Amino acid sequence: SICPSIIMSMLSNLLHAPILHMPCFATLEPKQLCDVFDAESDAVELINNETQGSLRYNSDPSCGIFALLAECLGRNIQLASFDNDTGKKARDTNKAVLQLL
Repeated sequence: SICPSIIMSMLSNLLHAPILHMPCFATLEPKQLCDVFDAESDAVELINNETQGSLRYNSDPSCGIFALLAECLGRNIQLASFDNDTGKKARDTNKAVLQLL
C-alpha cells in the first residue's frame, strides 16, 4: 500500500485521468503527485468532450477502485504508527494522496 506506482494507477482510474507516461517514484510527495496529474490533465487528447462521445463512468463510491484506494490508505494509517522507514513512507503517501484529492 506504500508502492507509488500502485497508488498512482488507482488515482488515475478513480479520477478518470489516464497517465500516459507513468513515472517511477521511490516515494510519493504531494508536489510531485500533483505535478503529474496537472501535466497529464493538460494533454489535449485526454480531455473528456461530450461531443466526441465520451463514456459515462460508474460513480458509485462503494465499488471498484475507490474501495481499493480506501483500503490502501487505511493500511497506510496502520503502518504510519511505526517509527521506521515504512511508517514514514506510509505517512508521506497518504499526505500526497490527500493533498491531490
